[in-house]
Amino acid sequence: MTDEELYEFCVMNRDLRIERDQNQNIIIMAPVGGGSGFYEGEFIADIKFWVRKTKKGITFSSATGFILPNGAMRSPDACWVSTENWQTVT
Repeated sequence: MTDEELYEFCVMNRDLRIERDQNQNIIIMAPVGGGSGFYEGEFIADIKFWVRKTKKGITFSSATGFILPNGAMRSPDACWVSTENWQTVT
């Protein structure tokens, strides 16, 4: 799939957590359990509070897909991107 086709596939399947690996394989991710979800939420909150305090970038949730240089599209549990790096994203 092209990046655009992958995006459309994700839009058509909003209830699924979809990723793509570097070999272009589509991966349907299982939901996290209660314990993992709790810690993921705590980690996202910690990052967000740090960013609000320092103003050193922006944060994203686990629902965000990032296309990596190797062609993979991954959704990290939590993500911080520096302002400098965010300004280079197309």
